[in-house]
Amino acid sequence: MFCKFVSIEDASEIFVIAIDEDFFCKANYGLPSEFYDIVNKQPIITLDKGEICIYSDFIADYEDIIAKNYIYTLKLLANLLNNLTLVSFEFWQKQPKNSKITTNNNELTQLCRDFYNLVAKECKHHHGVEYYAEKLGVSRNYLTKTVSKITKQTPKEAIHRQLVNETKNLLLNSDLTIKEIADRLGFGDASYLCRFFKNKTGKNLTSFRNQRIY
Repeated sequence: MFCKFVSIEDASEIFVIAIDEDFFCKANYGLPSEFYDIVNKQPIITLDKGEICIYSDFIADYEDIIAKNYIYTLKLLANLLNNLTLVSFEFWQKQPKNSKITTNNNELTQLCRDFYNLVAKECKHHHGVEYYAEKLGVSRNYLTKTVSKITKQTPKEAIHRQLVNETKNLLLNSDLTIKEIADRLGFGDASYLCRFFKNKTGKNLTSFRNQRIY
């Protein structure tokens, strides 16, 4: 969600940009985990007139691409999305750390952030909840209760979700074989990866790879 602040006194206009998850994976802009951490800490930022124009231009460009129905519509939209996420990262990074709208952090939400950042970095090699609990210095039960309470998602579900996204990324944006992808993501056995992916997405690996937009 991107907010356009009309003025401090007036009611703000809110623009919601909903992006299909599969398309986002195909567009493949791998944002660093730091971006999600920044947005989580400060979900709303103040934009100046120039920055507001950038988002307005994005919406206009999106509408233009959709209306003209280009042959490479999906590729154009993917490039547009990549550019927008890069610019957004710049905007969030330059926000003052002592901003009044920064959300208050407590131990539980900080543990969740640390967990998700760790999963993003290490899920390719570690699939078990015990590993992350040990790295974060808490028990498995405590980590499970905390993450479930804050995010409504268990740590195991979070790990599996990240593995699915990593798999999609490699399927759509590399020429690695299924076995090579399985090895890279710590599955070892290609058939195990096939069963895992089918169970989580309802799709087989080959049919999903054939959906690539490039």
